[in-house]
Amino acid sequence: MNYEKFRTTATPMGSTRSKTCSKFLIAALCLAAPLAISAQTPSSISDTAQSQARVATRTELRVSTSKNGSSTEGVFTVKVLDATGEPVTDGSVSILSGSQSLGSALVSADGTATVNVSNLPDGNQKITAAYDGGSSHTASQSSFSQVSADASGAPTFTITANPTSATVTAGQYASYVVTVTPQNGFNESITLTCGANPPSTTCTFSPTSVVFAAPPAGSTTPAPVSSTLQIQTLAPSGKSLSGSLVPTGGNGTMLAILLPGGLLLAGLGLLRRKDTAALRYFGFVLLFAASCTGLTACNQRWGYLHQGPFPNTGTPTGNYSFSLTGYGNNGSAVTTQTIGLTLIVK
Repeated sequence: MNYEKFRTTATPMGSTRSKTCSKFLIAALCLAAPLAISAQTPSSISDTAQSQARVATRTELRVSTSKNGSSTEGVFTVKVLDATGEPVTDGSVSILSGSQSLGSALVSADGTATVNVSNLPDGNQKITAAYDGGSSHTASQSSFSQVSADASGAPTFTITANPTSATVTAGQYASYVVTVTPQNGFNESITLTCGANPPSTTCTFSPTSVVFAAPPAGSTTPAPVSSTLQIQTLAPSGKSLSGSLVPTGGNGTMLAILLPGGLLLAGLGLLRRKDTAALRYFGFVLLFAASCTGLTACNQRWGYLHQGPFPNTGTPTGNYSFSLTGYGNNGSAVTTQTIGLTLIVK
């Protein structure tokens, strides 16, 4: 056997297979690369398009204060405009004092929002208005406004929150950390409540009532205390119904009519036969079955047991404003403080 010949002929064959495999590998890589790129391209294009679609904004703040008894009230008027000067019509704004928010409000159709604060914290503060952005606009913040609230000397308290505006999907919950700060020696418990809650939501405070600890050494005013507010939204479930407890339409209705009717006619036909007692007896049975079937088919309880679950539309999507109020007793009168909160459900 000529081994040399076998070796020389085997080498080109292996080379040919190697070259063929290399060609197939290169072709596969060339085909796979565009597919991998095309699989990632839509997402990156979409993110870039969304980023480019959002328009820059600017936020302007006007402040006015007034005395109301022992409290200093503040009215904060915010205007949100886009880069061309047109009013922004979605989203919400929050009034910030340091890391705490004095309240928030939804932006109206003319691009404005107004936040009323019933009792401003004592002393000088730098206040800003923060626009949280919307589906088509970027967030922005106003310049500082110096606000001064004179100490009245009467025991009272202030309420702030962080945040005062939240965005959730139906079925999720929004959390707000509420801070109650006593002033001028106020040392009574505060009860927290929600007002004008968004539809299909529940409002829960933990704790519902806050109690101040003893004042620190050298002070007559206790330290601030906090409570966590959770607004639980409801996810949609179930299916739509016609509103009737009795099934209507389709094969069910035809069956409810034809089956009792057919049994009735068959029973009457058998009763008219006089030659066979057994057939007449069977006719009575058919009449009884027809009456029972007809009554069952028309019974509302049957429809109730077979209708399925009632529909639950959940918390509707939209922008909602609601209030948070604290009630306290300073020893001579009930003191009430309220701030505005917003919730956006998507």
